[in-house]
Amino acid sequence: MAELVTAMIGTMIPVAGNLTQQTALLVDLYLQPKYEEYKKRIIELANRDDKEAFEELEGFVYEGMRIQPVVIGLPRQATRDLIIKDGDRDVHIKAGQRLVIGTSQAHLDPKAFPDPEKLNPHRPLKDYILFGKGLDFCFGDRPLGFAMAAMLKEIFKLPNLRRTPGRQGSFVQVSESVADGIMSHLFLDSHSRELPLPTSLVLEFDTDSAC
Repeated sequence: MAELVTAMIGTMIPVAGNLTQQTALLVDLYLQPKYEEYKKRIIELANRDDKEAFEELEGFVYEGMRIQPVVIGLPRQATRDLIIKDGDRDVHIKAGQRLVIGTSQAHLDPKAFPDPEKLNPHRPLKDYILFGKGLDFCFGDRPLGFAMAAMLKEIFKLPNLRRTPGRQGSFVQVSESVADGIMSHLFLDSHSRELPLPTSLVLEFDTDSAC
């Protein structure tokens, strides 16, 4: 039993970290001015209690993760020489070579996601590789999508949700290129320390003065 508990804790701790980090990134994304139309729709859905509304909220979770993911790519090491077709070019990879599989870039590929800059909550879930693929597929896919949709629902139900004025109302990021077209982001905390996780995003909302 002790081994089972240890295994479960070891599994759930990183899941919990990804869950909270990704949800923070989603809230930040949908509060950006260029996504205002999507925010309005999310608010409408958050104030409904039917199955169709919740499923569409889940769609906005997956689309938001496609645009602003926690995981930007997967590091791998080739075990043999191989050639991968990338559009019109051949990519030659040598055994032992280290590479980064750019899942964040793949989710912006117009061949896989028509109009990739547009957020379409009705895209087929099978098209996403946010949680891996094949034998490396993460069992937490559906539970995490459901949990984040539930959190978005409660957050965007808050009346007149908005960023607090000043620096506290936004993430401060430092970006660097880790591979061709793949950018890594670090977040600055209140002491200007660089951290891999967002540590603060202060929001405001209206309250009923009669309460």
